[in-house]
Amino acid sequence: MPESELRLPPIQFPVLGNSGAVGLFSLLHISLAGLSVGFIVLAPLLEYWGIRDPFYTRLARSLVRFVAVTFSISAVFAVVMVELFIGLFPVSTVYIFQRVEFGAYVAIAVFFLHIWCFYTYWYRWEKMRAKSIPRHIALGAVAALLIFTWGALLDGIGSYMLTPPERELAGLARFDLARLTFLFNPTWLPLVFHRFVGNMIISFYAIGLYGGLRLLRRSPDPEEEAYDTRVMQFGVMMGTGLLLIQPLAGILYSVQIRRANPQAFERILFGPMEWLVRIQFLLVGLLFFLSNWFFAQISSNPRLSRILNGLILLAALFMILNVQQIWIRRALTLLLILTTLYHLSHVLLHGALSSLRRQGPWLAISVGFCAMAIFLVMGVIREQARRPYTVYGQIHLQDEQQPVSEFVQR
Repeated sequence: MPESELRLPPIQFPVLGNSGAVGLFSLLHISLAGLSVGFIVLAPLLEYWGIRDPFYTRLARSLVRFVAVTFSISAVFAVVMVELFIGLFPVSTVYIFQRVEFGAYVAIAVFFLHIWCFYTYWYRWEKMRAKSIPRHIALGAVAALLIFTWGALLDGIGSYMLTPPERELAGLARFDLARLTFLFNPTWLPLVFHRFVGNMIISFYAIGLYGGLRLLRRSPDPEEEAYDTRVMQFGVMMGTGLLLIQPLAGILYSVQIRRANPQAFERILFGPMEWLVRIQFLLVGLLFFLSNWFFAQISSNPRLSRILNGLILLAALFMILNVQQIWIRRALTLLLILTTLYHLSHVLLHGALSSLRRQGPWLAISVGFCAMAIFLVMGVIREQARRPYTVYGQIHLQDEQQPVSEFVQR
């Protein structure tokens, strides 16, 4: 049979569909990868604080242990995701890789260097700290810097798929440094900032969730209970502090998307997946409400906390109802931020941090799961907006039947 008559039928993944299969393993991967990035960045910082307070050293080691244990699981999800993407969308994969090949190699090199630094940091924890604590902290800081760089390079690829710069990269030599200009697209830095803050938020809230789960065990040891209470409060408060920044980072990111790619912006807010945006803001409002409800458990002024919680609830409801009214939604978001900032400041200055009401652990657990849900839904929205080049009509997600010779040429 002549090669020109041999055709490759498209592959359809059963039940989930092609996009659903890739998306499922992507979400499973980033749920662990996002936590890992946050924990790796936090570990040396907490270890530094631990020079004066052993609480932070113990917490830092727990975070590093989590990353070391879950790395293989996250890696398996990533491998399955990549294999599915290559197998189900070969044309899209080749098309994108031709343009970001050099950057992908740099990212791989950075990641392998990070792996060496991180596992040395973990496996030589006791030996290095016995000789020099600052040197051990410095090694952890290098691992954190490398994982941040790796994430920034991957964000460059993702942002390039949404808002590619005008310069065409396909005609350049394979290892021409000019190929790295794909990073300098309008949404790269806003995405790096938005995603990094998001990683840190879910990491802190996960710490609070961990403390809440441990408190539910009701340890008979008062010291362990005090430690778990502090872990829970530390995680929720730090996570909420960063939550006050994230909406501003999100506004910056959305403004850049609207300027550089109006079609994608319209697709997000008014397209067929508009319901996802409503779910996202529903979860954001819920996260603000749950965080403030947690503060009410340690507030020295319950009446003030009830008033603030009521204001938060009303602002969140009106924000959800006005998702497509951009300026109204942003004004209500600002109200959520300012109210939460006041509540958090009041608790830090006047709250009874050593005491905790019965609902505290359950609220910390709820906040942790809500934050992770927001993180995952945001990932789905972002991917729907930049589904490989469909906005520009250059390639399609579904590879059509064609002769092998034509497939190879593409």
